[in-house]
Amino acid sequence: SEAMSLKDRLGLATPPLFLMDGSAFIFRGFFANRNMQRSDGFPTNALVVVSRVLLRILRAEAPEHFVFVQDGRGKNFRHEIFPLYKANREATPEDLVRQIDPIQRMVRALGLRLLVSEGCEADDCIASLAERFSAQCPVVIVSGDKDLKQCLGPNVFMWDPGSREEKLVSAEDFVRETGVQPSQWADVQALIGDTSDNIPGVPGIGPKKAQQIFESCASLEEIRDHFERVPAKLQEKLRDHLENMFTWRELTTLRRDFCTDISLDDMAVRPPDAEACASLSAEFELFALRREMDALLRGNRARGASPAAAGPHLGAGRGRAASSGRGGSRCPGRYAALDGTLGRGAGRAGRLSGAGRAGGERRRQTPLAAGPAAGGRQAADHGSGHRRLSAQS
Repeated sequence: SEAMSLKDRLGLATPPLFLMDGSAFIFRGFFANRNMQRSDGFPTNALVVVSRVLLRILRAEAPEHFVFVQDGRGKNFRHEIFPLYKANREATPEDLVRQIDPIQRMVRALGLRLLVSEGCEADDCIASLAERFSAQCPVVIVSGDKDLKQCLGPNVFMWDPGSREEKLVSAEDFVRETGVQPSQWADVQALIGDTSDNIPGVPGIGPKKAQQIFESCASLEEIRDHFERVPAKLQEKLRDHLENMFTWRELTTLRRDFCTDISLDDMAVRPPDAEACASLSAEFELFALRREMDALLRGNRARGASPAAAGPHLGAGRGRAASSGRGGSRCPGRYAALDGTLGRGAGRAGRLSGAGRAGGERRRQTPLAAGPAAGGRQAADHGSGHRRLSAQS
């Protein structure tokens, strides 16, 4: 299956739009190998892993439309609903913060669109774009985040190419594994809660008990309005939480009303800026990645990409990266022009699991497909697969 593109593997009539959960991969890369750094000690672990994932996607999938979505700084609407939302998170490590700008420069140098959330989270932006464009073309969400599974649908898939074992998930897969529809997932999560996001949920209700409840009631409204349908032994657990569970659902539900001014053309992939790629490779000593970039540029030239855009062999690059001309943006009312310096402190502060090999970029890198398994918003969110609702009580 490695040789086949996702379009062919999924039997899609048209090329998909790729929506990448950038912050998840930034954190995954950072915690996978804390020892990867430039000769002067500047950390490069997140930069290397994110760049490698992007290069793999560009080479294997040759996407026509792609956007890298990243969490912005500060609070969002969920903090207004529940001030303690994510209050248990530690501050973003400074060594990760230092890599945000180089990562954004790399995204633009590779010809990709960058979005940084403001007033919402990257997941809300992805959900908004997925819902709006899935009527026009297939959508592939590049993530293993459990929260994004509520976006799955007839034309929306999830793909995690960076986990230990690649995961490709359809709505049918999700229903088979959990017993509920994607549209019910936010309701399920409202009952279970999420310790990594500090969402309390209903005490004593885990995935197994939630499944029992949803076999009788299809939604929180049905639980409230037809309480007698709930198994008697679970009624006592729910009785005092019939109002709070709706608040928790406001937190677990992804909004679909952001990024309204982003068009499909805005997300068109452009040829990589060879000079910017070469400069980044030299500046951050990305020697192994430079060879991968060269292979991408050769492939682009073979497919007839503009020689001016594709540029010379990367070995010719010197100095700092020039502006690639490929801007980022913020969503309407929540997004503004991105100058390449925004996003410091962005991302999720959850500690991701997994241990990569020690050593700098100059050492041989572990192939992406064999890389560390993801954890999630702390250990659950960015995981590579779903948990069956019946997996634990």
